Amino acid sequence: MINLELEVRTDNDIAIKFYKKHGFKIAETLHEFYQDGKSAYTMGKKEL
Repeated sequence: MINLELEVRTDNDIAIKFYKKHGFKIAETLHEFYQDGKSAYTMGKKEL
């Protein structure tokens, strides 16, 4: 089994929708993750 993980800006609705469509789920919120102070979601998916 392979674990896939990524970070995406919390305000990037198009990317979040795309990742969810492909089986990714939000695992946690990373506050002030980016240099501009914006937050990110960590999203993950398990592949066989």
